[in-house]
Amino acid sequence: MRVVYFAPTSSMYGDNIALLNFLNLFVSEGLVEPLIITSRKGLFTEKLDELGYRYIIHEFDSSLWPNTRGVRDCLLFFPRLIKYVLRPSLKSRYVDLMEEIRGFSPDIIHSNNSCSLLGHRIAEKIQIPHLQHIREYGKLDMGRNYFFSKRNYIKRISRRNMDYVLCITKGVEDSFKSLFYKQTLINDEKWRVIYDGVFPSVKNNAAIYKDKENYFLYVGRLFPGKGLKELIQQFALFSKNDKNGTRLKIIGTGAPSYEQYLYSWVKSQKIGDRVDFLGYKTNVYDYMKNAYALFVPSYFEGFGFITAEAMYNGCLVVGRNTGGTKEQFDNGLSLMGDEIALRCATDTEFSVCMSNIVNNGVGYYIPMIERAQRVVNELYTIERCADQVYDFYEYILNR
Repeated sequence: MRVVYFAPTSSMYGDNIALLNFLNLFVSEGLVEPLIITSRKGLFTEKLDELGYRYIIHEFDSSLWPNTRGVRDCLLFFPRLIKYVLRPSLKSRYVDLMEEIRGFSPDIIHSNNSCSLLGHRIAEKIQIPHLQHIREYGKLDMGRNYFFSKRNYIKRISRRNMDYVLCITKGVEDSFKSLFYKQTLINDEKWRVIYDGVFPSVKNNAAIYKDKENYFLYVGRLFPGKGLKELIQQFALFSKNDKNGTRLKIIGTGAPSYEQYLYSWVKSQKIGDRVDFLGYKTNVYDYMKNAYALFVPSYFEGFGFITAEAMYNGCLVVGRNTGGTKEQFDNGLSLMGDEIALRCATDTEFSVCMSNIVNNGVGYYIPMIERAQRVVNELYTIERCADQVYDFYEYILNR
């Protein structure tokens, strides 16, 4: 089976990690011959070079309105609208790419996130099935609206008989399905929910370090929707009464202007000596294994790849009870009959959890951590995800 994958981002965060996880299994078993389209050189293409996968660098359009968060964003709104949304969508901009894809003779085009319509446009032109992998809510998690609207976007990518939709969680699926004026217009057979595969299935879970180091951990992109500013504020409140010198380690990168804003925010909270900005790290799992807890303060996480990774690595998770984070917690509660993480409904509950974890000691939460590991090994394995994605491919081609 020949599949073209459109992967707009060049980083190695959840979307591209999840793609490579099931793609590696497909290739190793001789099931899929891939061609990957991505936007620029970066960590993702370095990995593709290492794996020997064929890829093409091409300019992507954006299916999202440009940012309007600050004065600079507002001033650049129209130039960005032209550069990222309107200009790349002109047929003349991708006619050569379309011919290269025709030469590859794909069976399916699979767009790996919902931030671009390029894959769908080409699938329409060459009349082959298109699978849209929706990993985002839009305004709720990315802080940006779909262009022209979320309703317009979902109608666009599901209007053909050869259009299919794959959602990262049930919550994401519901948020898009609710936009149809008539639910009878939705063909449920063309929609599926498949959770990302995070790790290979194992017989024995990873060892849980009981002698943790004295820090809390945040891992992920640095931008407002992730709730990091609020987490820092709660850490400052916790620090006032913490005599143990507990630190907050932050792994991840973001726009330079927002990173500078967070640095200033930490200083304003008078905790500059207790917060470490570590940037991008390749050994994130080591930090997870040794941390008191991983905090997931995102207001509306799509799935929460980091959440599953931390659980697998024996790290207690403290997360906001919304979006994909809540769905993972709910899945665990349903499967295990007890909680697999600490839920926070408000910002202030994060500082309460910090105090409780330090006072109780990590040993108190070992049963919860063990339950979480079992859930990840049951629901979020690479094999399970790959089987379900390939089953969807076969369904699409046999309709």
